[in-house]
Parts: sequence; structure tokens; C-alpha cells
Amino acid sequence: MTMHSASRIYIAVFSLVGSMLFGGCATLDTMTGKADMEKKVSTLEQQLADSKAEGGRLKESILKLEKQISSEKASFEEQKARYGKEIEELQKKVETAKVKGMTVMLFGGDIVYEIAVEGYKDFRAALRYRSLLDESFKTAFEQFEGSKGGDSVILGVLKEIDKSGDRLIDAREAINFRKAEEDKFSTKKKNE
Repeated sequence: MTMHSASRIYIAVFSLVGSMLFGGCATLDTMTGKADMEKKVSTLEQQLADSKAEGGRLKESILKLEKQISSEKASFEEQKARYGKEIEELQKKVETAKVKGMTVMLFGGDIVYEIAVEGYKDFRAALRYRSLLDESFKTAFEQFEGSKGGDSVILGVLKEIDKSGDRLIDAREAINFRKAEEDKFSTKKKNE
């Protein structure tokens, strides 16, 4: 290659670069990458702004959810307290029902005795044993069961059983009554 041809190549390259620079094809910023860098920075700044905006929306959503959770938790605690009271009242009623199993009303309800649920079967069994031993009691008991009298005889038996005098025949009193009547019945059978 000759000097002349080399200078032609340089001139052509400079002409090309010059025309690109001044002709709009390429700028110095394009050639150095500054434009790409500014574009990337601008994109990153936009993404940052978008992220901050999204973060603000998320923070707002979190605050709303926290308020909703707090409200629902308070409502739950209120319901829990209310239901707790209702359950407590029902438990008291169940305990009362265990104590008050059967109501025996004498003389049209003027005298009332309660028989505990746990003692009811023992109480009934004792009355049956007594009916087997005493014909007059059996008649009065049948009248009482048919609501045709016998109240004074049944009242006498209830007073005999109710050692505490509280007009409540509890399970212990009913068991003792049944045992006493069974013993009387057994003794009578042995003596016959």
C-alpha cells in the first residue's frame, strides 16, 4: 500500500466519522455510551418512582388490613366474652338441673320438694319397696301418682328423707332412703 492510498483511506474514514458526527448518524454521546447510560439511569429512576408509588399503595393496604384485623379481633373478643357468659350460664343451669331433677308438688303446689337427678332412681326404688311393705302407703302412693290425693302420706315420707330440711332430696339422702327400705324389705322377707 502506498502512502497515497493510505492517506485516501484516512481521509475516507475521517470523512465518514465526520459525516456521522455532523450528519446526525452518530454523536459523541452515542459513541461514548453516555446516551445509553442516561437512558438506563432514566429508566431506573422511573422504576424507582414506580416502586415508591407501589410501596405507598402497599403500605396503605397494609394499614387498612391491620385496621380490619384489629376490628375483627375486637369483634371476636366481644363475641367470645358474650358466648363465654352464655356458656357459663348454661353450665349453671345444668348444675342446677343436676340438683333439681324432679319437682314434687304437694297440696296443689303449696309445698314443693326437689329431687336431685342423681337420686331420682334411688328415691323411686325406695318408694316401691315401701309400697311392698305397707298397703296403706301403697294406696296413698298410687293416689298421689294419679293426682287423686295421698299428699299427706307422701309429705310424711319426704320429711323423713330430707334430713337437712332444705326441701331438696339430694343423691345421698335418696341412696340412704333406698338402702333403709331395702333393709326393711329384706328383714321382712327373712322373717316370713
